[in-house]
Amino acid sequence: MVRSPNIVPFDFGKLPHIGAAEVSLINAFHRFFPSHATSDELKQSVQELLHEELGSDFSFHVERVESRPMAQVLEGLPRLGIFLVIGLPPKEEKIVVDVDLLIAHAVVDRLLGGHGDALAQTRTLSEIEEGVLSYLILKLLSHFYDTMGASPRVHFRLFDFCSNTNELQPYLKSGEAVIALTLQVRLGRQSGSFKMLIPSSILLQFSSADDFGLTEAEKRDRSERMNAFGFLPASLWVEGGRTTVGTGELSRLKEGDFVLLDEGGGDAVSLRVGTGERRSVRGKIISRERKLQVQLEEIFDEHFVGEV
Repeated sequence: MVRSPNIVPFDFGKLPHIGAAEVSLINAFHRFFPSHATSDELKQSVQELLHEELGSDFSFHVERVESRPMAQVLEGLPRLGIFLVIGLPPKEEKIVVDVDLLIAHAVVDRLLGGHGDALAQTRTLSEIEEGVLSYLILKLLSHFYDTMGASPRVHFRLFDFCSNTNELQPYLKSGEAVIALTLQVRLGRQSGSFKMLIPSSILLQFSSADDFGLTEAEKRDRSERMNAFGFLPASLWVEGGRTTVGTGELSRLKEGDFVLLDEGGGDAVSLRVGTGERRSVRGKIISRERKLQVQLEEIFDEHFVGEV
């Protein structure tokens, strides 16, 4: 007699709830880095640099990126540890990196010519060991700066070393959210994790179009990406201005009616592909003879287009 398997329905109610604010914050995190620098080439170049310094048995990979309340993150940090405080001049806020103690000692040992062995007893770094680790950190930050097109928003600077969570109080505010990027790291037989903590206040400052002005390298990268999909047909429409129309007025509109625009584009227009709800290409009208000719200038990310 064949018994039917005991099938238990999956409870979708137990799935973690991710709100719009968390999604927006994670998207801002990904935009925090230039688009051309988030590819496998960057990881490969960092891996090669670390192999030169630490040997070929060093490896790392991103485990997860999540949005969490700062207070919750602070509770999960070890009381004693190695915390790198990274500044982003001219911004005042700081990024904190929680470095695994065992891996840190193994890295210092390898840099000093050892085999990369961890200590039998956990302790914080001495002043000399901090200097040795700083050498590698500064080399990494310099590499990021060069690889990412010398963009000011990713010009990280090593600001401070902290050895306990009390020293982090001036840099991390418990009342806000934080993006936590967790890296799994391995050196020889030692393994551990690094956690980068980026306060939401930093990401929100970089969410405007002005702060996200594209560098020349990013413009080339975006142009190459668009050209790669040049064979795909798409609808293109031009937004010449905007106004607000009430529901009752909208229902009474018919063909031939005129709608006056509150915001006229003048010689500047926005071009949108598809629904074009969150991104547009700004252009300048250079000719109105026979056909409207528009010179494309820059791509903008913006809020939802709710008024037409």
